[in-house]
Amino acid sequence: MTNGARYAIYFVPEHGSMLARRGASWLGRNAVTGEAVEQHRPGGIDPATFAEKTESARRYGFHATLKAPMRLTPGVSERPFRAAVAEYAARVRPFDLGPLSPKWIGAFLALTPDSADPEHMRALKDWAFGVVRGLEPFRAPMPGEEFERRARGLDDRQRQLLERWGYPYVCDEFRFHMTLSAPVPEAERSAWRAAADRWFAPALAQDVVIDAISIAVERDPPGPFVELARYPLGDG
Repeated sequence: MTNGARYAIYFVPEHGSMLARRGASWLGRNAVTGEAVEQHRPGGIDPATFAEKTESARRYGFHATLKAPMRLTPGVSERPFRAAVAEYAARVRPFDLGPLSPKWIGAFLALTPDSADPEHMRALKDWAFGVVRGLEPFRAPMPGEEFERRARGLDDRQRQLLERWGYPYVCDEFRFHMTLSAPVPEAERSAWRAAADRWFAPALAQDVVIDAISIAVERDPPGPFVELARYPLGDG
């Protein structure tokens, strides 16, 4: 039997690591346990504004999306999906992202790779697309009304990717990011960037490696995503 839950494949930093702790504190929620945590209050930003601008990211938890939220194919239960993710992870090699730092993606603040090497970025896109493609048989088709809603404002290529893979930012459109905010007005961005630089600097002193993938679940949409299971990557 199927259910109304949505599932996603995330990169989540190692449990208990400084990056995981700093990310949870920035957002005010631990996506592994589902518990609220005391939210960081950066200087120079109004606390109420900070809570508001991190609300959406708090719902999804501190993560990077590899395969976007989806419902399971009709007739497929959670158990075979979990087994397939475990099997997939066992035969995929870890990926060294290199150093990350806070940057703007449009009006959103996120942690993204520093690398400007086109070969490294292409390899990352190919690696991430392997996750999308490998688990695609488990994704239920998107209802027409949902497609039209999500397709608003997309260009032709993004609409094509949304229709084929359930998400417009995959393949050549993919950009690895760990979201830190909703859109921030331009006049406030320098304060946000400075706050993120200070807060995450100790956690980003070393390269970040994707050495595991996680299933996150939203049991009752629209609701919070919580890590369901974590699978260490193998050696390929």
